[in-house]
Amino acid sequence: AQRAAETVDWIAVSDDIASVLDLNAVEGGLNHKYTSVAFDPVDGEVALLAQMQTFNGGNTASLRYRDLSEAGVELKVAEEKSLDNERWHVLEDVAVLTGTTGS
Repeated sequence: AQRAAETVDWIAVSDDIASVLDLNAVEGGLNHKYTSVAFDPVDGEVALLAQMQTFNGGNTASLRYRDLSEAGVELKVAEEKSLDNERWHVLEDVAVLTGTTGS
């Protein structure tokens, strides 16, 4: 079977920068409820990059965050309402990259 073309995005990080970054996968995935996600504590202002690694279910969704601290954040999958009015969402795999601003 022929497979459709896909776009792959990536970030390259040099060794001297990689030592101050923390990359994690969220265990068990995230859904529409805020979930606490811990990461290695940082010294200074936190820089956070989080992205869904899957697209489960039929609704468009994005990540939302709150309560960002030097050692954690709360994340959820926020489903929009273009397909239907409910906002419930199934589990999605999520990757989280953290460091400090200016790293």
